[in-house]
Amino acid sequence: VVTAGAVYVTSLDRQLYALNPSNGTVLWSFLAQGALASTPTFAGGKVLVGSFDRNFYAVEASTGKEAWRFEGGNAFWSQPLVIGGTVYVGGLDKKVYALDLANGAKKWEYTARDLIRSQPVAAEGSVVVAAQNGELLWLDAQSGSEQRRVTVKAPVLANIAVQDGILYVASREKVLYAIDIKTGTKRWEAPI
Repeated sequence: VVTAGAVYVTSLDRQLYALNPSNGTVLWSFLAQGALASTPTFAGGKVLVGSFDRNFYAVEASTGKEAWRFEGGNAFWSQPLVIGGTVYVGGLDKKVYALDLANGAKKWEYTARDLIRSQPVAAEGSVVVAAQNGELLWLDAQSGSEQRRVTVKAPVLANIAVQDGILYVASREKVLYAIDIKTGTKRWEAPI
């Protein structure tokens, strides 16, 4: 993640690094208790990242000091999504969590039928997540209640994307799906 003041990168050596964007020198590093495989997100002066130690961390972007942490039931692999003051992140414990950006307090959680590895996306008041088993879940951003469930034909391990009302989903079976974000209807699919 790149901001005006730093480049933030994670590493399997358990470190979150802040680098000077002009010359690459390390401004600070934060040591987590487990490997960091997800891409961090910057929001509200914090760098947000999940770890294989079952913790989701918020680190002060200016100092590298831990602001808060949230413990889930398993590792966090997905990149978090931030909407307003809420952080949405999926875990390998099959859960999607909505956390308060200010203090990490859990607002709600939703249990899916399989692991969540892809980053959630925002869609018209909903948070859409892809479970590894190919289920796409539309969750109410405020309450976490399930609004819609659509299944593609194969596991989803990659991030999903939304653009111009279309949700794009790449499956492990090398098929790209285009799904209408409002209705959940498949527009098309293509081999990739």
